[in-house]
Amino acid sequence: MNTQDLAIRISDLSSFEGYQFDCQPIPGDVDVLQVTVGDYQEIPVFLSVTDTQVLCITYLFTEGEVIATSRVDGGDVGAKHTYAPVCFLKGW
Repeated sequence: MNTQDLAIRISDLSSFEGYQFDCQPIPGDVDVLQVTVGDYQEIPVFLSVTDTQVLCITYLFTEGEVIATSRVDGGDVGAKHTYAPVCFLKGW
């Protein structure tokens, strides 16, 4: 399955348990599908597909909402992404 097949399947659903789905392909070196759910468009889910997995990513917090000293080094991935336990978010 690729992102185009996945987009077709999600679009065929049109709605699931009352939620409307919208799919937007994002072309690039790795094809990514941006999926938004009805009233939750400020929290899109980004999907990519390989032969062995479907990877789903969403960004729940902005950089400003994470306490800088609580960041965890993610190794090679850490160069692009930052990990922080939820308890280290400002206001929690």
